[in-house]
Amino acid sequence: MSLDLKKLFEAWCLTNYAAGFDDSLSLRCLLLVYWDLAHQNSDRKITLEIAAEYVCPKTLSALLNLPIISSAEEHFLSNKEKEILALQNDLGDNPLQITPERGRRKTLQFLICSGADILCHNRGKE
Repeated sequence: MSLDLKKLFEAWCLTNYAAGFDDSLSLRCLLLVYWDLAHQNSDRKITLEIAAEYVCPKTLSALLNLPIISSAEEHFLSNKEKEILALQNDLGDNPLQITPERGRRKTLQFLICSGADILCHNRGKE
């Protein structure tokens, strides 16, 4: 078995790895430099989609550049942060639609408290 690290790193950006491994500290460091959170990796997933599937509120707050907070606190997001929360995957799903599928109750609560659009629809109008 061989592993082509160069190809692997070209296909996935570092923010995707940090999101997938729920590494909020690395995300905070990586976001000091501009990273396109809408960039699709080789699996056609965006960073925010990976985060919605695998992480806790602490890591999502890092992606939104919020202070370390609890999932039950109400947050007031800027327009830029609201745009990040509205990013959609290929199916038109945003984090608010992806999180419940993975059973991430605290993360869902965090998204709602952060002002995610609870009336959103994907491309299939679901």
